[in-house]
Amino acid sequence: MVCPSCNFKRTSVHTNPSWECPNCKKAYNKHKSKTKFNFKKSVNSDEASSFTVMDLLLFPLGVFIFSLGYKNINTGYFDQGDMFCLFIGFLLVLPTLIKLLSIKSSSGGDGGGDGGCGGGGE
Repeated sequence: MVCPSCNFKRTSVHTNPSWECPNCKKAYNKHKSKTKFNFKKSVNSDEASSFTVMDLLLFPLGVFIFSLGYKNINTGYFDQGDMFCLFIGFLLVLPTLIKLLSIKSSSGGDGGGDGGCGGGGE
């Protein structure tokens, strides 16, 4: 065992108690780390991906506005108003799409597969 206070490596020759460093005589578990740990509260995947009423209202509205701008994209009459509708519609749909993708990726099994990379020479 290595002492976290003085970095002395304990060997089987030392006769002092196993909880005490033979060099500095400090208890191993009483050492105060100089590193500050910043533990963040882990967010439950159900909380992070739950849909709100706003999501359920803004998604169809965004699809509708996007379709208003998209209708003229293949014609010669595509103007700034159509571009604005595409942009606003995309901004309204984007948060819901991100939540949908996070649900799919977070519930995708145990993650122990080969990731579809083939190989398999093990």
